[in-house]
Amino acid sequence: MEQIRVILIENAESKVNVRRLKSWSSSLFKINEVSNLNLPHGIRNHCKDEDLKIITNNGQLTVVITTLNLDDNHVTRPVESNPNLIALSLYYNEYTSESRITTDEYILRIIYGITIIYLANKRRFLLSGDPDLKNPIHGNIRNCLFDYSQNQKDLREFFFAPSICTECINQLKQYDIPAFDLSTLEKEIKKFKEPWWSKLNSFDKQQPVVIKLAFFLLGVAFSFILFSIKSSLAFT
Repeated sequence: MEQIRVILIENAESKVNVRRLKSWSSSLFKINEVSNLNLPHGIRNHCKDEDLKIITNNGQLTVVITTLNLDDNHVTRPVESNPNLIALSLYYNEYTSESRITTDEYILRIIYGITIIYLANKRRFLLSGDPDLKNPIHGNIRNCLFDYSQNQKDLREFFFAPSICTECINQLKQYDIPAFDLSTLEKEIKKFKEPWWSKLNSFDKQQPVVIKLAFFLLGVAFSFILFSIKSSLAFT
């Protein structure tokens, strides 16, 4: 089990349920430390790679969470100067404000993915373009843990029906990941599935006319059934 340190930058603390992160049960990782850090230049709207060079982690997998924008507008971004450090931005995370999925679940979903990538690359983060990089993340959105999700619609696809696609399963089987059980991972990510009533609420916001029509037809059908019952009782 990989031990993970989480660092919250600036006002990220107000967005995250620290207790939820630390108590999350997984066979893959354990978040054993959550701390806060203020950038030396104060609050801005951008977190640069150079800002994160002050962080030392003694070889432990460390996830820096920020509400600021990262270089190149990335959702997650390895830091070149530290192969055990990766930044995660909540800057584009509009999803949780529109549903019952919490920011913590959004973070945990991403931590699952980056932990697997970290272990597959011999406990280090390699930069994009490195020929040795093992990375199953793909642009096609198909409810997969490794979907490249950068907007609300794409994120919703995963939480509607969490899974690992066949292509990624085949890739993961080729990776030499210590103490990794694919079937256990598939069971764990099912915990992220959005409840049906939240899905209905989201659909109502997207298709209000359809929902109103459906409820109208249900009302008509119920009235007809009730009338039929009353009529049958009147003739008995």
